[in-house]
Amino acid sequence: MQAEWNDHVITVRGSFSYRWFWLAPTYELWIDDTLLDSSSGPVVHPSLEAIYVIGEGDDEVSHHIRAELLSILGVRPKCDVLVGDDVITSDRVHVENLINPVLVFVILTSIALMGYIGPDALRELISRFI
Repeated sequence: MQAEWNDHVITVRGSFSYRWFWLAPTYELWIDDTLLDSSSGPVVHPSLEAIYVIGEGDDEVSHHIRAELLSILGVRPKCDVLVGDDVITSDRVHVENLINPVLVFVILTSIALMGYIGPDALRELISRFI
């Protein structure tokens, strides 16, 4: 998700990383090519925030940039980007690597099914195909 603000591009990204087992994507707040903040963990309302300083010396101006997310299992999270108290944009964040938690569910379901039907039934079923 991207937003234009004062000749800058604010970007919020999501990706399932090594914590995908907990259905917790990692969210990152970027301005232009600078990472400002990141957050991960099984949280329904993750929040990213940073103070962005423009200028130097007496011309220095600081802006409080926040990204408020509503993330339920990391599927199409809703995000509001705020600078100060002004909402710049409100949109959905594209989360990359969405297949990772799906694979966990397939693996866990397969293990549970194998445990439920038992090893003897599995041996008999496999011997029919070999």
